Amino acid sequence: MTLQSVEIAPPISVGTIRPIDITRDLAPLADLLHEAFKGYIDADGVRSLRQMRRMARNRRAQRQILARGEMPGMPYYGYVYEVDGRLVGNVTLVPIRHKGQRLYLVVNVAVAPAYRRRGIARALMLRAEQHARRRRAQALWLQVDENNEAAVRLYEGLGFEKHSVVTLWRSGEVPADAPIAVPSPEVRVRKRLTPRPLWDLERAWFTEAYPPELGWHHLLPSWELLAPTALGLWQRLKSGVWALHWRALRGNELVGAVALLPRSYAVSDEVALALPADPAPAEVAALLQPILRRKKPIRAEYPRGRAAKALRSAGLWPARYLRWMVKKISA
Repeated sequence: MTLQSVEIAPPISVGTIRPIDITRDLAPLADLLHEAFKGYIDADGVRSLRQMRRMARNRRAQRQILARGEMPGMPYYGYVYEVDGRLVGNVTLVPIRHKGQRLYLVVNVAVAPAYRRRGIARALMLRAEQHARRRRAQALWLQVDENNEAAVRLYEGLGFEKHSVVTLWRSGEVPADAPIAVPSPEVRVRKRLTPRPLWDLERAWFTEAYPPELGWHHLLPSWELLAPTALGLWQRLKSGVWALHWRALRGNELVGAVALLPRSYAVSDEVALALPADPAPAEVAALLQPILRRKKPIRAEYPRGRAAKALRSAGLWPARYLRWMVKKISA
């Protein structure tokens, strides 16, 4: 008989779940996330870990966060799973306020490799749901890689339902031999708002691609910020949000539009696309040409399958397929 060497995970002591303590957990949390997602962290993720480590040294900022309680949009809340003084699991909760609703976005469901398949992720998710219920939240949302079957089964077993699947498109990752469409010379692209008679069509395309129930995650809090109207101008002045906007016309026909909101805190800028379901690749290539000439990379989430051929041909690449899942919480 031949003996084979197998890797055996260390025996696990009884672990404890406790809230994240930003005064002492951020540095070990960054180490855990780096270990748990090794090989999957993109440039934006690397930058986020650096920011987390900087926050771990910033006592003044920590005091300000603790004094204000849960602040919408801040990723410093949630729970850790601790074994013998070591953080081996984490779930982060980002509070969201949207149209009078209290929501939570679940991010960073992470377990150290040596401690997986022991129910830690499930226990953390149950504690996250308990947290949301205590705060009378209406729903928990999360994104999971469509190919991560184990995670999808976990969330389905906890009552999360599939909402939609989006493609994460990125620039700068296109293979050298990928066919790129020649921008159509018949399309005029201008860095300005869409003419008012065509605005309803552009808004309809934005609404089809970006469901209202995910409005808190969208590039812009309201598409009216792009409206070529007095109301649109008033909303831009009131919010202080000024997105860069390009629209493409073939003759008098609108063939697409794109909005870009620069993100100084991230490696890439975010864009939102307003396109018909199956646009011509040469027209989309013309629309995106001014943006792809910029030095900073871009990213875009767009419904899986919608305009896929045209976006590939224009110079974007599908980095991942992400499933949105939601669990509604009854009163």
